Amino acid sequence: MQADPDDASATPPRPPWPLRWLPYVPPLLAVAVTAAGIAVAHARPIFGANVIAGPRPEAGQPLFARAIVVRHDAGGIGRAALVEVRLRGDGVRGQASVTDEEGVTELRLEAPLPASFDVDGRVDGAWLPLARVDASRLAAPDPTDGALDEPRTFGRASGELLVAAAPERTALVPEVPGAAWVRVQRRDAHGVQPVEGAHVTVSADAGIFEVQPTAVTDATGLARVRLTPGAPPVMITVEAKKDALAGAWAGTLGAVYATPYPACDGTLSTGLAALDVVGPATLRRAYWDLWSHGARIGGGAIAFDAAHRAQVPLPRDAAGEYDLELSSSPDAPARDDLAHAIAWPLVIAQDPVDGLAALSDDPRFARALPPPTGSLRPWGAALPATIAFARASLPRRDTVASGLDAAFAREKARGARVRRWTTLAVFAAGLVELAIVVQLGLFSRSAHVDAEIDAILREGGPTRADGQPHVRKLASMFVGAIGIVALIFAALAIMAAGLR
Repeated sequence: MQADPDDASATPPRPPWPLRWLPYVPPLLAVAVTAAGIAVAHARPIFGANVIAGPRPEAGQPLFARAIVVRHDAGGIGRAALVEVRLRGDGVRGQASVTDEEGVTELRLEAPLPASFDVDGRVDGAWLPLARVDASRLAAPDPTDGALDEPRTFGRASGELLVAAAPERTALVPEVPGAAWVRVQRRDAHGVQPVEGAHVTVSADAGIFEVQPTAVTDATGLARVRLTPGAPPVMITVEAKKDALAGAWAGTLGAVYATPYPACDGTLSTGLAALDVVGPATLRRAYWDLWSHGARIGGGAIAFDAAHRAQVPLPRDAAGEYDLELSSSPDAPARDDLAHAIAWPLVIAQDPVDGLAALSDDPRFARALPPPTGSLRPWGAALPATIAFARASLPRRDTVASGLDAAFAREKARGARVRRWTTLAVFAAGLVELAIVVQLGLFSRSAHVDAEIDAILREGGPTRADGQPHVRKLASMFVGAIGIVALIFAALAIMAAGLR
């Protein structure tokens, strides 16, 4: 006997089980998509590089730059060690290497320089962009070679004899035996002339452990005075006498703290492959930058041995005037911090005459060049003394690219894309859910739906006269709608909390 479809006691056949669970699929997918979005958009470590370079090199010369690779993660910003670095771009020919434990590597880009080039790093087997260098950001060549207006040594002269003093190598190192050069001159009808045989007396006013009390000037009017400085400021008074003439100088000799220094007086003979440098006892490694005529021609890191010594390589066939920066930091020094930053002048020549000739067109040394004397013997002292009286300088170095900002921008854009697509997926799930509900007839008078509702609620209730479970249907619609809305808004809340 067939069941009467109008009989309320009759149980219509239930729809297949996939259809019964279909309304719950879109909300669950929305939650799954949101969870996946949170995982994908989770903040990842960001890598970038700061590229530091000097002025644009002369035509045909390579560009030497320094890259410092940095990493940003939950712990903040730090240096990225042991990252393989490469140079990339149209027409790029160059060399890079693996970063050291401080995240530093040296770059060499062969001429001709391209308009721009990329610095990439290999992280977890994948190459990531670290920085893009625009060649137009390189500074123009500096004709002053970084000369500073502020002197490192300053004092006041008095008397008929013109007396001046300067520290050897342009600066003293605290607690390291050094020397000061004293220059004595006088004015006559022919201009300023050196005073030979002047008796020089030196007294320590402050910051000196010991000092050579007396000296006598040579044919160029120069005398070298040995001294051991203490903590700066190093202040001395120099008095000079020659026959009935006298003069004095009182002032402060320049000094630099905790900085490696060359193991020479600033003069080197041609043919040397490396220069010995000495570091403070507390320093295990340092960074060096070599400059020639304001252009950076080399750089790198050096490690000190047990005797606190290391070697800086010199260019093949090096000759002329150079500047050597030695620092515990790979960053560019502050030009207003003369107590910790210095470029040591070096002159590489076959003999002092050639060395002084190399300085003749450099404005930093013009004031200290002694006049010709007709004899080659006195020039041995004249060259290191000329270096001592050189103006303080720090060749210009700029950060020409900072890749971390670009990496932050890329990561921010990626997170925005994930949030946008995740949000669209959640709202699409809501629309699909609405379509499924309409298709299954939740808002219709379908007997199948009534039967499904009856099976779920499993309880009796008032019905309409025609046998339709009106109250149960309304209750199921309300419960189902609340559940769907709750799932969708839960997904949106999870997304908002996890993707911010």
